[in-house]
Amino acid sequence: MKNAAKVIFWNINFFVVNGIITKIVHSLGSDKLTIIMDSVCDELNTPASFMVKHGILMWYKKNLQLNELAKWIKKNDFSLLAERSTQLMVVDHCYVHQIDFRDRQR
Repeated sequence: MKNAAKVIFWNINFFVVNGIITKIVHSLGSDKLTIIMDSVCDELNTPASFMVKHGILMWYKKNLQLNELAKWIKKNDFSLLAERSTQLMVVDHCYVHQIDFRDRQR
């Protein structure tokens, strides 16, 4: 029972965090505001601001920066929850946008 409660808690926590990040990306995102978004997110320099920045770049600029994503995920302050949420954002981006086979495999 305790293990099931733990799994339910972390699943709900993941979906809430992922939903909030996705809502922020779609509320603040615009292809014309990326310069402002870059400066604000780089100034904050947190995993959440990193996820918002790359979510906006993926959805509105069609710019998927896999090397930078991989570098940030390997950092110690990037939690497992943030890593999984970032991976889900990349998978969603690959489903919606046209990406060739080689890039999809990466």
